[in-house]
Amino acid sequence: MARFILSYRGQGPKPAADVDRLVDEGGAKVVDSLPRMVLVEGEEARLRHLIEKLPDWTLSVERHYGVPDPHPSASKVKKRS
Repeated sequence: MARFILSYRGQGPKPAADVDRLVDEGGAKVVDSLPRMVLVEGEEARLRHLIEKLPDWTLSVERHYGVPDPHPSASKVKKRS
């Protein structure tokens, strides 16, 4: 299953009823939660269909980025001729 970030764009904190609906109807498993966001695991098509019915929410695919090593090792540095 993929992971998605669901962001609440309405007024105030995210509604608990909406999160319950995402779990019950959307089959989402809550991985982490912030006051206006929820990280979930679930089926993309099912979640996107449900998000269409919840206008104050947006859905984004979780992405991972590598951080470059700020201190390259001597073996990786090219020698100048």
